[in-house]
Amino acid sequence: MSIIVKILGSNAASFAYNRHHTCQVIEVDNRHFMVDCGEGSQIQAKKYNVKLSKINHIFISHLHGDHYYGLIGLLSTMQLFGRKQTLSLIGPPGLSEIITVQLKHSKTVFNFPIELSEWKEGVQELLVDLPKLTVKSIPMRHSIPCAGFLFEEKPNLRRINKDCLTEALTPLEIKQLKSGNDVIYKNG
Repeated sequence: MSIIVKILGSNAASFAYNRHHTCQVIEVDNRHFMVDCGEGSQIQAKKYNVKLSKINHIFISHLHGDHYYGLIGLLSTMQLFGRKQTLSLIGPPGLSEIITVQLKHSKTVFNFPIELSEWKEGVQELLVDLPKLTVKSIPMRHSIPCAGFLFEEKPNLRRINKDCLTEALTPLEIKQLKSGNDVIYKNG
């Protein structure tokens, strides 16, 4: 599995010379995940050749501004660029309200679907389940509800050398073995 991490920003509270607000892009097998979206994320994405159209999921760790103030601008740019594919937006309790209020008062309607969900405070939960990868929230200690994100590669199916099998197995039985399940015959 190919994994590429680009740190677009790593500074807290305020930007500093050559350091921007927090934003990371993780590419796993041609799926693109953004973690946090501070101000300047779009400029950094352009600088480091991150195509906004390829971002499939955006995770927001918490609602301090340096972690999400660039989000509404990023979504608006995606709209201007003609995005059509669904975007998964996952963040803390309250993110939905913030996005709704901003869109309401700017009278903005996106032409692409956004699947917005909020993780639960204080518990680890499965947020994304893909064929080769899962993403889970990790509760963090902070002054407001906060989560980290654990990207885990799923184990590959086991390999079976058919020449070493003592008995002829059906394709279904081989699939069971590759998945780690036992094959039990009727006679025990």
